[in-house]
Amino acid sequence: MARGNEDGPHNQVLMRRFPRSTFLAGSVAAAAMAPRRGSAQALTPLRATSAIDDAATPYLYDSFSISVRAWVDKFGGDSSTVKLLELPMSSVPAAITAGRIDAAVLIQPFLTQALAAGTVRSLGDPVSATGNHHTDSAWFTTVAYTQKNPDAVNRFMRIIRDAAIYVNGHPAETAGLLTKFAMVQSNDVGKIRVLQGWKLDAANLQPLIDAAARYKFIPEVFDAKDLIYQNALR
Repeated sequence: MARGNEDGPHNQVLMRRFPRSTFLAGSVAAAAMAPRRGSAQALTPLRATSAIDDAATPYLYDSFSISVRAWVDKFGGDSSTVKLLELPMSSVPAAITAGRIDAAVLIQPFLTQALAAGTVRSLGDPVSATGNHHTDSAWFTTVAYTQKNPDAVNRFMRIIRDAAIYVNGHPAETAGLLTKFAMVQSNDVGKIRVLQGWKLDAANLQPLIDAAARYKFIPEVFDAKDLIYQNALR
């Protein structure tokens, strides 16, 4: 679980005990998309990064925004020239094919649906640019709340940890939860499953922190250990 600091430099909330999800390179979880037809069809990822002027992410200043900039620079482009736009993933394929944006990040199940439609193509995985293994989301709270409610926080951590371990070990038995609570179609469940975090490792948080500072999303680099609740489950 992460902790929050109302007076500190880290935007009041820091990340606590264990991650909600962990990125593993090689998993088909996210991709940068471009038009299927036209000049972009012949672009390799290396050349494509130099041709992207406008790229869409679900939210500005999120982890995908950081990853897109890192990915563009990694393949020889100049991320400072890329304008990031906020666009819902459900609207991305139409925006790309209409020429309103050059590229966008899509995750499952939108990724598979867009590729199956044949109107866009994948340029590569931008998320991998921030590391082959890193934490991209976590539960968080403020220092004040943990100080006032240590028992509630500790119970929450244990319940979430135990649930994560069970879900990771029983994908078939828990698939129905995604259709019920996340409104995912049953045939898309297998495409969006991610590893649920059951412990928090500062080393897996550091890559995103470093990249966020490099691209001025945060003022400066700080040690990921500063985010972790002192009584976090290890």
